[in-house]
Amino acid sequence: MDQPGLMSTVPRELRELYYDVVVCPDLEASGTMKHASHSASSRNLERTNPVYKAALRIPKAIGPVRTYEENRIATGDGPSEFFTPMISLGNKKDLDRTRETYQTVDCHVSIRVLHLRPAKSSLEDIECELRVVRLVDEPVYEALSYTWGDESHRRYISVNDQRFSVTSNLWAALRYLRHTSETRCLWVDSICIDQQNVTEKNFMVSQMHVIYHNSKRVIAWLGDPTLKSEQAFRFLAKYMSEGPPLGDDQKGWQAVVENSKPMRNVDLSTWEALLDMFGRPWWNRAWIIQEVSCSRSGWTLMCGSSELSGNHLSCVLPHFFDALEESEVPPEAKTILDSGPFAVLRMAVSAQDQLGGVLVQNRRRKAKEDKDKVYAFTNMISPAITELQPNYEESTAEVYYQTAVQLIVKGDDLKVLSICENQAKEEFDSLTSIDGIPRKFVPGLPTWVPNWAEDRTSEELWGGYITAKVAYPFEATGWKGPVVKFHGSSLVASKGLLTIRAKKIATVEQLGQDLYGESVGDSLQDAFRLVANAPIVVPTGQNGADGVLRSFTLDRDAEGERTYEDIASMPAETTRSMHRAVIGRRFFRTKEGFVGLGPRKLKANDLVMLVPGCHVPITLRAGLFVKDRKKVKCNAHPELEVCLGLGCAKTKDEFAKRWEVIGETCK
Repeated sequence: MDQPGLMSTVPRELRELYYDVVVCPDLEASGTMKHASHSASSRNLERTNPVYKAALRIPKAIGPVRTYEENRIATGDGPSEFFTPMISLGNKKDLDRTRETYQTVDCHVSIRVLHLRPAKSSLEDIECELRVVRLVDEPVYEALSYTWGDESHRRYISVNDQRFSVTSNLWAALRYLRHTSETRCLWVDSICIDQQNVTEKNFMVSQMHVIYHNSKRVIAWLGDPTLKSEQAFRFLAKYMSEGPPLGDDQKGWQAVVENSKPMRNVDLSTWEALLDMFGRPWWNRAWIIQEVSCSRSGWTLMCGSSELSGNHLSCVLPHFFDALEESEVPPEAKTILDSGPFAVLRMAVSAQDQLGGVLVQNRRRKAKEDKDKVYAFTNMISPAITELQPNYEESTAEVYYQTAVQLIVKGDDLKVLSICENQAKEEFDSLTSIDGIPRKFVPGLPTWVPNWAEDRTSEELWGGYITAKVAYPFEATGWKGPVVKFHGSSLVASKGLLTIRAKKIATVEQLGQDLYGESVGDSLQDAFRLVANAPIVVPTGQNGADGVLRSFTLDRDAEGERTYEDIASMPAETTRSMHRAVIGRRFFRTKEGFVGLGPRKLKANDLVMLVPGCHVPITLRAGLFVKDRKKVKCNAHPELEVCLGLGCAKTKDEFAKRWEVIGETCK
């Protein structure tokens, strides 16, 4: 897409209907943009000399050390009350990795592999050696997939005879992974990548999909075992052993899917055990999607010393859904299973061809750094988006800006505007208190750029990134392509501005209450109150109640497969459809008499616009006049004294505004 030339390629008929809209980053205060800090690039990361045992500040009272299994045998019950020495926050700096740990490596031709030395007893210290291996030699290693865990809880291991601090979760994984008589070769990102060398980190993160693909096996570490997790592993192992064996190719996997027996009569105790296993943090980590799906030779779930084939588990996934429908499960079971393991297992066996869809589906996943909410998925797309290479020196706002640009350019559409729901920072605490979802504010983020560090409060409207292939997608502007102009190759250079074509269709006049967290019934009653004495526009043959109901159901059922007329007599379907449409949105009426659902932060006088390339109308809010430093004569409109160099418009009044993206609407 040649952005600068697009304005001149618009047909004359379209130019008469649409005018340029400059979407700006921030309409608060003076209309200027606050840029994110680049202090990360100048941070001086400290390295320290080795610290010996005598210098460690270990608590004086340390009980005897036992493994989980040893304690269970001794006590006959659950988790151990004993512990091993842990590095406190005060010790972390002293035990940080040293320059002697890492040997210089040419990342283009070599990687480091961790050799985990054997131990006769689990009480022995964990000792490892980092070795540089050439990729052309096809090194044999297993790749570890795990959560880093709480970085304030750390333990120490030995790497190349140097003390090296790791998180407690990794420490536990290494303890269970090491053999008793032979060395085990592993690739572990937090150890095999020099995390303090940003240049190395940038390149190695871009090659993670290759590293996991070339591994002998991917091991998914779920954490320390519990009695319930062991019960879950026993149940799944027994169930999978009674079906056909897993083949080595896709045909063999399909046989498992088709011939496995149904999963029936799962009792409550077993479901609770499965929830202990499937509710662990690993299932909600952003990076695991790539690590599992890129595995060439299969992947294994591991919890303590228990193991299961991840490929086999993926194949019997359909039977979990059947069992859920037939069993009395805890209320939270479906939410935990569908957002965690089901999502992971589904994506592990399905091809992905659109970055926007992958990002939307995995928006709620956790990552240590907000940039990883993008970097974790860029190599899952075929073909890969090479323009989005990891750069941990960039600000999060810059990474998200570049991502939005690529979604527009590669997709040749403006669907990205429909998922912009950037909440005000002062609302974060109140929203989290309602839905329990933590949120992060990203400074300097333009309003047309999604904040991937926070989850949406509303569901995607039909026809977007993950619902484009439903029977009845929204097509607000037909199949017209976008008219876009970018104003710089970076967030700073562009000042966060984006010029698009848009046509005004309505102006918001009345708003229903913001009832986020309340029932759908409350929202419906509020909508009827709003239009009780106000005229509204409805199709011929329908009344005002029909118009409100159509807005609340989006004219579709919860799967987007039927029109309004099909579900009017189906109360259950109508309720499900309303729940999907209403949550996170508020009812509104326009001056023209239209009614619909829009973003929570909608205000009176916001404009409802049709934007070529976007499947739903977008609400924009007029902002402050922002003068460009370089004033240029407008050749297209000589009656104007100046043109800001951002396109052209029919009148100076139209052109002198900046617009904030409020979100998508449906009428």
